[in-house]
Amino acid sequence: MKKSTKLSAFTLIELLIVIAIIGILAGLMSGAIANVMSGANATKIGNNGRNIINALMQTNQDREAAALSTLWPKTSGKLLKETFSDANGYFAILMDKEMLSGISLPDFAGASVPAASSADELKTKGNIWSTLGGIASCGSYTPIFWTRNLNTASGLSKTDFGSADAEDPKSWAEHLEAKTMPFGADLVVVIRKGGAMQVIKSKQLSDYTFLAGATNDTDAIEIFNAVGTGEDSSQDDE
Repeated sequence: MKKSTKLSAFTLIELLIVIAIIGILAGLMSGAIANVMSGANATKIGNNGRNIINALMQTNQDREAAALSTLWPKTSGKLLKETFSDANGYFAILMDKEMLSGISLPDFAGASVPAASSADELKTKGNIWSTLGGIASCGSYTPIFWTRNLNTASGLSKTDFGSADAEDPKSWAEHLEAKTMPFGADLVVVIRKGGAMQVIKSKQLSDYTFLAGATNDTDAIEIFNAVGTGEDSSQDDE
């Protein structure tokens, strides 16, 4: 008896159904994959920020032991006798003076933000961090660095940084800039003065979660933006 050599195959309709199912699964997974990648980037950037603050704290301890002033960001816009107008300039001075042991320029970048090629270039690009000025006397919970996609120059005042209320928190989600790297409107990475790192998603972002209950001297606080103007301050150093 002859064996049948007829081959079975999928019909066009069956192929279309399979393709549709694959498309649906891919769509469902894309959001989860994006969240995982965003979380991984946030952790990596947060660890870099924690390394920066730890290096800064070590430098400050060494300087205090030598009866020298600390290098916390100041409201006067001067550091080590040089002027700065923003976080870019602040970090550029520290890197140029080699004040942050173990820190390199890529530690200020990441997540689609390329690193600066020199300390001088850091004044204009390659930095993802904003910083708070005038915090030398503030507590360990005070936020000192945060990713620049949280725009603290738009609609936020010194009062917003000193009146956080756990019972009536004010949302800051609208101050996350969707087009600003590294995280747009999704989340912000915060580094606190004591070295703690926190990732705050947009839904949880408020004055209270950002400040973490820290009490600040609002008269001593000034906000510096991550993207600088290049303008120098004429105020004297402390």
